[in-house]
Amino acid sequence: MMEPLRSLVDDRARELFRAGCDNLDKEAKAGLLKLLSDRVSFGDEHGPLMVNLHRMTASLVRCYQGLAKTLEIPKAISPTASDSLASDPVP
Repeated sequence: MMEPLRSLVDDRARELFRAGCDNLDKEAKAGLLKLLSDRVSFGDEHGPLMVNLHRMTASLVRCYQGLAKTLEIPKAISPTASDSLASDPVP
């Protein structure tokens, strides 16, 4: 379940390293945990990774049940796209 998300974690680890975090201390762990609240896209919807992990798990179940042939995986939203989404009013 976690392998498809490796690129998200790798990107965050690179960001932390560039910001001067070179040890896995409390600050670095907090930075990694913030990944769960980052907005991702899942199909036509956008939301926090933590919510979309549930959707990805449900997609895996559908694959095991033979109801779907492909696993749906959350995708990172580019910083410029997330900036424009953040400024949109929430209905």
